Amino acid sequence: MIRKQDSLHWSAHRQALSAHRLKGLVWLAAVAWAAVATSTTTLRGEEPAATPQQAAEVIDLSKFELIRPVADGVMDQRLAGLFYAAEGSVSEIANAIRERLGEAGWKALEGGMVTEQYASETYQKSGFTLSMSVMPSGQPNQVNVTLNNHGNVDFTKLPLPGELKSQYQLPVMWMLGSPWSVDETAEKISQALIGAGWTPYGAPIGSWQFKQNGVRLNVSVMAAPAQDNRTVVQVSSEQMSADIPVLEGAVGIQYSDSTRAVLFDHAAAPSEVFASLRTMLEQRGFEATTESPIKIDFREHLIFRNRDKDMMEIICHVVEGKTRTEVEFQDAAAVEALNRAVEAEAARREAEMAKQAVKERIVLPLPAGAKVEESAENTAEFSLASGKALAALQPWISKLEKQGWKTTINARERVAGDLELSRGEIELHVTYVDPGFIPASISVSVFGKATIEFKP
Repeated sequence: MIRKQDSLHWSAHRQALSAHRLKGLVWLAAVAWAAVATSTTTLRGEEPAATPQQAAEVIDLSKFELIRPVADGVMDQRLAGLFYAAEGSVSEIANAIRERLGEAGWKALEGGMVTEQYASETYQKSGFTLSMSVMPSGQPNQVNVTLNNHGNVDFTKLPLPGELKSQYQLPVMWMLGSPWSVDETAEKISQALIGAGWTPYGAPIGSWQFKQNGVRLNVSVMAAPAQDNRTVVQVSSEQMSADIPVLEGAVGIQYSDSTRAVLFDHAAAPSEVFASLRTMLEQRGFEATTESPIKIDFREHLIFRNRDKDMMEIICHVVEGKTRTEVEFQDAAAVEALNRAVEAEAARREAEMAKQAVKERIVLPLPAGAKVEESAENTAEFSLASGKALAALQPWISKLEKQGWKTTINARERVAGDLELSRGEIELHVTYVDPGFIPASISVSVFGKATIEFKP
């Protein structure tokens, strides 16, 4: 789920946008959805960009068998991406991964590099492109491994303006030159992609992002100082681990594949946002688990589940007159893992409470001739013959010290005394008064999780 730091980052990002970028965002919001609604164009003729489910049929990195992982070395593992620490050299791990992928039908493309200092390779299978990098982690005989699925986008078949000229192309990136200004280029590309069924899905500074099914396209438009400030365009793509919808008119869209969550602001009230997203999710086979959102602190939450037991959660609250909305996806495995963690924590707390509820039973001998004046589970007071108090305490002290108790004598005289016996968090406090001309009096109190009992 996107947390406070993501919200702060969003705010800073929004303030940093220039006036012409904000104008562009408003324009995108105004025209994008009408164009999408009427478009039937797909990415490759009849083949659209892959959904997460289609990508998983080719490779699911959340289930990729890790090669020589170090303990607690998995930093990020999801359907479309993997980042973990492995034990071994760069070449050992890179070659082992290449072999594993080759066995699964992935073909290594030309241009890859494997050395003892760094490894980078790209693979393709069934129209999908996968990149791998391995580099030293800074720890002895340990490397960091990154695998990313870039989806099934063929850059050359994207509906880009014909005036853009290819400068160079890599399997995961395409660089083109433009005859127009940065703003004009961005507008023409946006119009073309939106008209072909790509929906706006974020606008980091200098870039525009679009989504079709489960593939996110990143288009960066900039002036290149090394080319006399001519406009250049860089296109790249990534397979998404979750296909999360956003609403028409959403602004400030931010998607994180690591958390499989999207954040955006909307001018509509929270009730309207919930209603619109409910309709979109129901069309995808999700059903709300409650009729209405549940308010927790200042946020409202609504959870959806589908037949596969995947979960979508919508969280809304109002910020500066707009509805800040978070939509988070968790697949069935993640939900099950979360449930197990919650159940384990609940069991731990229950055991801890049960342990705390158990009280140690302290049994001490009742002095001969003593008369019980008052008795409870943690206090006792009794009287006995004059001159007998100090001698009556010694059997208690001897018994408890043999059991590991520590004795602290604050005062010990024939006529009066005060002492403490302690073990762990339990403390026994004893006082006595024995002036010699009236019966002696002894008071005992126990503090901590214990009870006290006196037996003849």
